[in-house]
Amino acid sequence: MTTSLDPYRDLYSTRILLESAICWSLAEHRTLPAAAVASIQELRSVPVDAPPRQFVEPDIAFHSELTRHAGGMRLGRIHGSLMQEMRLCMAQVQAHRLVPPDIIIAEHQEIADAIAAGDGPAAAKALRSHLVRARTALVAYLESSPDPHAPSTPTT
Repeated sequence: MTTSLDPYRDLYSTRILLESAICWSLAEHRTLPAAAVASIQELRSVPVDAPPRQFVEPDIAFHSELTRHAGGMRLGRIHGSLMQEMRLCMAQVQAHRLVPPDIIIAEHQEIADAIAAGDGPAAAKALRSHLVRARTALVAYLESSPDPHAPSTPTT
């Protein structure tokens, strides 16, 4: 049975598959991009009352930098296309404070630490946990939202 929330689940599931492999690969080579570390610092500096976009952009940058350093142009294009669809999801998570920013920052740091330590399984697990938490929170919010103006289903 297909529900109107399945495209959201699918987006996150696709990211989990792709990005957990990326994190594992980066950890195998102990390749932690400086720009990914910088994006975590940028997340820490975002004011609590900032508009969602101000937090979402460095969040996307973190994941995009990991991807950029893990593979070639094709991987970057695939991930970039996926992240374009994810922007609405991520903005909703931030706008409704479904996952507190300090949790997201800590999860990004956990991913980065595992990559830097060369621990592929831990990096993949941290990434998976990070995205599962966001997916679960967003889907629960959308399922309970009486708002007729709730975001439309993303196109896939």
